Amino acid sequence: MSFKKIGSIFVALFVLLVGFTVMVGWVVKSDLIIRVIPGFESMKWNTAMGFLFAGTAFLFTVLDNWKWSVQLKHIFAILTVLVGLTSVSQYYFHVNLGVDEFFVEDYGARLKGHIYPGRMAFSSGLSFFLVGLALMVLKSRQYAFRFIAQAFLHLVSAISLVAILGYAYSVPSLHKLSFLVSMALHTSVCFFVITVTASLSNHTIGLSGLFSGKGVGSLMARKLFPFLAGSLLFLGAVGIWAFRNNWLAVDFGIAIFVILFLFVGLFLIWNTAKSLNSVDAKRREAEESIIALNRELEEKVNKRTEALRIVSDRLKLATASTGIGICE
Repeated sequence: MSFKKIGSIFVALFVLLVGFTVMVGWVVKSDLIIRVIPGFESMKWNTAMGFLFAGTAFLFTVLDNWKWSVQLKHIFAILTVLVGLTSVSQYYFHVNLGVDEFFVEDYGARLKGHIYPGRMAFSSGLSFFLVGLALMVLKSRQYAFRFIAQAFLHLVSAISLVAILGYAYSVPSLHKLSFLVSMALHTSVCFFVITVTASLSNHTIGLSGLFSGKGVGSLMARKLFPFLAGSLLFLGAVGIWAFRNNWLAVDFGIAIFVILFLFVGLFLIWNTAKSLNSVDAKRREAEESIIALNRELEEKVNKRTEALRIVSDRLKLATASTGIGICE
């Protein structure tokens, strides 16, 4: 079993177990389990159930050599779609289908006076809907279906990443966006890890193809992106910390951020260009070695050909000078 497959199984089990654990947390009314960190948003029961379905669907997607794996994958993927579709339809049509607190009562939301206690965020419902559809066609023989699945997975990864950064930077404005309202921290993490891992199943399509390819562009992306992303995250964290401690004015801080980003970008471009130049030099060296080898082989072939021609001429001369008579 390959390392990639083992990693996919681990992620599927992780998401599945997180969903099951949060469901247990709702039953025993453990605020620590359903929120992870006090004061953060809680993962709703239906959200946990959706991860239970999504994790199981992804597990059977990975274990595709089992007898009933395809059928079970589609069953749990459809259940994942239904979880998301039910939640999104309630927001869109402004109705209450009675499913938000069907299993357990959201005591915390009721105490805070939430208008929809027990209901997952709109972004969570949409994400479940997209993830379920993606898992259904993730390994389809049709390229169009696999491309659509990859696009859905990348979209959910982006949504969850924005929510994770909101928690990491403690930026309330990210959570005030109607599209990202009240997505819990562990909800965001589960969406991010399952979509990124699932997208690697089609490693030649989309962003996965960009980072896993063997070309020079993919090499540049793998080398440049981690440093670029890390630098931006670090500069962003430092900037927010400086603003909150009144060390920098907003306009001056933005100017400093731009200048630092230019220097960081210049360093990353220089480092990447240096690596690419090294690769190009090795390529030219290999080409020159091949040209020299071909030239050497041509010289050897010419020498052998000349030797064969001399031998052939000598044989013809010997045959012509030999008298063979026939007596009648």
